[in-house]
Amino acid sequence: MTWSRREFAKGVVCLGGTLLVGCEGPEEDESLFPCGVCAGDPGTDSVVLSTTYLGDTLNVRLWSASETREETVAIEDGMACIEVNKLTPDTEWQFYFLDGDQRRSSVGRFRTNATGAKPIRFGASSCLGNTGTLACLERAAEDELDFFVLLGDTIYGDSCHFLAEYRDKWDRQLTTREGLRALLASTGVYATWDDHELTNN
Repeated sequence: MTWSRREFAKGVVCLGGTLLVGCEGPEEDESLFPCGVCAGDPGTDSVVLSTTYLGDTLNVRLWSASETREETVAIEDGMACIEVNKLTPDTEWQFYFLDGDQRRSSVGRFRTNATGAKPIRFGASSCLGNTGTLACLERAAEDELDFFVLLGDTIYGDSCHFLAEYRDKWDRQLTTREGLRALLASTGVYATWDDHELTNN
């Protein structure tokens, strides 16, 4: 039997990344984190981790093969977001968000950038439309890419005018489109915008 690194990580999530197969770890609760998780703008030693969450207290736990960390996350209007610094370069990390009752999000993955030149594997997409499960992104999520680039027209927020409306549109996209949710959890993401993020020009 052959496991990918991602499958192995899912099988041993326990005690904040300690590799103790079969032990009791935090229980995943998708209802608390319906939009999944995201690792944005990974650098050589930093990353921005985010999720949606309606509670008051939330931590993020992340680990590599040689290190485990846990930090408190600020929550504002249901958005939990934290910039994590002083990470080891060129390292694969796993992470999840954890509430005070030891209920966690799904497991996310990202890789910090190398400090020098090296081969990389990345993907990119644009113009995702408003419907469909995005099976192509589900396939990309299985490839353990070093990062992914969202080149715009990701949510088609043409009808949105206020922050709450944009957030609602992102929530709908992430809760109904499995491919996008899976992709954002699978690797670090860099994103830019195009016209449909704001209005159809």
